[in-house]
Amino acid sequence: MLTIPFYGTIIYGWIGKNRRHFWLWCAILLIVMAPLTTLEYADFDNYSRAFEKIGIGDYAAISSEEISIGWLVINKIFYLLGFSYRGLISSVIILCFYLIHKVVSKYKLKESVFWSLFLVFPAFIQCVQIRFFLATVICVYAFEIIIEEKRHCMMKYAALVLFSSLIHTASLILLLYLCIPLIEKYSKKKALFITGLIAVAVYFSLSAVERLAQMFVPAVRYSRYFGQYADKTSFSRYVSVTLIWILSYFVSYIIKRYLGKREISIWGGKDTKIEGCTDRIFLYIALAGATIPFLTMDSSFHRFFEVSYLFMYILIASFWIFLRRSIGKKIIMIALFSMLVFSMTRIYITYDTILVPFFSVDGFFHLFRWL
Repeated sequence: MLTIPFYGTIIYGWIGKNRRHFWLWCAILLIVMAPLTTLEYADFDNYSRAFEKIGIGDYAAISSEEISIGWLVINKIFYLLGFSYRGLISSVIILCFYLIHKVVSKYKLKESVFWSLFLVFPAFIQCVQIRFFLATVICVYAFEIIIEEKRHCMMKYAALVLFSSLIHTASLILLLYLCIPLIEKYSKKKALFITGLIAVAVYFSLSAVERLAQMFVPAVRYSRYFGQYADKTSFSRYVSVTLIWILSYFVSYIIKRYLGKREISIWGGKDTKIEGCTDRIFLYIALAGATIPFLTMDSSFHRFFEVSYLFMYILIASFWIFLRRSIGKKIIMIALFSMLVFSMTRIYITYDTILVPFFSVDGFFHLFRWL
């Protein structure tokens, strides 16, 4: 039922006009596919039960889930407003898409291309890890402060990341990107080398990270990601995730080199054009590789790469408009980037617990508890 509008939207994003509210259509399409699906998908059942328990004030019963304080407050507010858990997810998706739109629309690019890539990956998996989606979108929105080089940008970025950690503690890892202004200032040409050094340092510090997690992370979460219930990454998956990141790095590097002095720009105000965006975005993608060692602890730590891919999509959507009327190059570009993004889908998204439910909607579930 949803296959035609889904793929139609993806194709239109590449070849159609750059519609101002295309982001909203994509959000609505995703809502129909995820919160309103007639089948329960991965993680839905646990979060749904926690939502009901939070709503009636049964906080002791959700201690095993160790819901973060920020997410607990959000659940409580939506319950009091009369929403169901599906209504909460729908609202969060709209908010996240809006915040991403606010970031992306500042750049000189074809925004619909960005959303076409995002729908293929990681839109589906973000609906499953909805808390992480909201927390990291706040961090992406915060990163614009660094890109625009606003006053006290590093302090403001750190404050917003800490705020997002109230929703999902894993977003604290994104404090890593505080070093981007320093790298850009002193040695941005050695981004890959520096990423490698940081990755090695992270690898040899994993035992310290595990001890810190044991001190500050709730026992249930510690067991899930660092202890006996951790989902250890298989060698093939480790290699696959790493290769995808390497490909995204080189795609971004090639685009950066192709653009040269015609780098993408962001408009920080009515008459203020901010340069240097391409370098900062590229450094963000490069530094994502420093999180590779975390895969040795749990396979779910691949999620940090998903954030960097949003910035790769910004580069791709910017690159698209520089091709002008070169139809042949555009066709090749669509083919290559589609292969890359569909490869991500193949590696990251499970067929039975995500893809099947998302394409099986045959009715409209209630967004409010009283309907």
